[in-house]
Parts: sequence; C-alpha cells; structure tokens
Amino acid sequence: MFEEKIRRAAEFIRWLDAIIDGKAITSEKKFLLVGCAFDLVMEYQKAIVTLVDLKIYGPAFAMMRPVREVFVRGVWLANCASNEQVQDIIDGNEFPGTNTLISEVEATATYSGGQLSKVSDDMRKWMHGMTHGGVEQFVYRFSGSVIEPAFSEGDIVELLDFVSAYAALSGIEICSLANDPDAAADIYRHLAMERGITPKW
Repeated sequence: MFEEKIRRAAEFIRWLDAIIDGKAITSEKKFLLVGCAFDLVMEYQKAIVTLVDLKIYGPAFAMMRPVREVFVRGVWLANCASNEQVQDIIDGNEFPGTNTLISEVEATATYSGGQLSKVSDDMRKWMHGMTHGGVEQFVYRFSGSVIEPAFSEGDIVELLDFVSAYAALSGIEICSLANDPDAAADIYRHLAMERGITPKW
C-alpha cells in the first residue's frame, strides 16, 4: 500500500507535466512571475517524491513550508499585487509577510472561504521547525538508541498528499493563466478522485 502510494505520486507528476507542458501564458511580467511561482511548487513536488522514494525523509519534510508559502505568493501575485509591487519583486525586494499575503488573498472571491488561514499556529510552528532543523526534526530522528529517521508511513502519506494537492492547485492556476478551463477541470477531477488528496492549506 505504501509503495503504491509513492508510485501513484510519481505517476501524478508525469500526468500533471503532460497537462501543463506547452501551455502559453501572456508575456506580461506579472504573469510570467506568477507562472514561476506555480512552476516552483511543482518542482518542490518532484523533489519531495524523489526524496521519499530514496527514503531521505527529513529534507522532504523540510520543503512543506516552502511549498505552501510559494503557492500563497503565486496566488497573491496573480490576484492582488499591484504593478509597482510586481516590479519590486522583480527588482529583488522581499515579498510582504505571509500573513499579509493570506489576508489579501482571502479578500478575493476565489479564496474567500478562509482556507489558507486555517492552518493553526501549531502547524505553522511545526513546519517552520521542520524547515529550519528545529526540535521537530530531532524528535523524528532520535529514538534513544538508534539514529535514523522515524517517520511513520502515515506521516509520509500525509506529506505526499499535501504536496500533490498544492501541485494540482498550482496546475489549475497555470491553466487559468493559459485560459484553458478544460485542462483545469481535468486536474480538479483528478484531485477529487484521489482519496486523501485534499488541500491542507
């Protein structure tokens, strides 16, 4: 069952790549930058699935927080950022804080349900620790007698579901940029059919 989950995650990567490949979006700087964000989310997905397949679990979990933050930045760029803010990012200036981005994104119709802000403070702290080598990573590696990763199969399945959901949502956003609602609907149907692959915002 566990190996099958990894196989399906790898197959999903190939399927999503085939859907997205060749999609044309406007050459306007803003939307090229948006496309970069969603492409990066899907690259994180590839890296996580590869690391899980190699049983390199700590670094795989370290990418959960960047996956979520890059997705939020992409949605914010697409729906909220002014031309001046887009140029600031292109010029190498920092994005606004994640809480600010989420607040602005959830003021839009598409994300008005509050899904992005439903991640609890504890979950945010946990993802931060996993990314930055906090005690959260040590807890999953120290058994008292053996030094090795101690993530359960359930933990890893949740990670794969998490990143597959964000990759699918990123694919849907790219299809929207390319004005291809049929492809977006295909991705959404695939997401809905995969039991357990639901957005964990």
